[in-house]
Amino acid sequence: MDTEHLEYSDLEEMYSKTRDEGFGAEVKRRIMLGTYSLSSGYYDAYYLKAQKVRTLIYQDFMKAL
Repeated sequence: MDTEHLEYSDLEEMYSKTRDEGFGAEVKRRIMLGTYSLSSGYYDAYYLKAQKVRTLIYQDFMKAL
C-alpha cells in the first residue's frame, strides 16, 4: 500500500482508511476481541491473570540467570 500520495481530510479518516486497507480480517478480529475482553468486565479474568503469570515467568528467569 502506497500511502505517500494519498490525501485525507483529517486524522480520523486516515486511521480508518489505512487500517481498513492495511489490516487483514484475522488481525481485525483479534483487535476487536482484545478490545472487547479488556472493556467488558473480563479485565480481571484474562488480563490481570496474564499479568500475574508474566510476573511469575519473569521471576523464574531471573532466578535461573
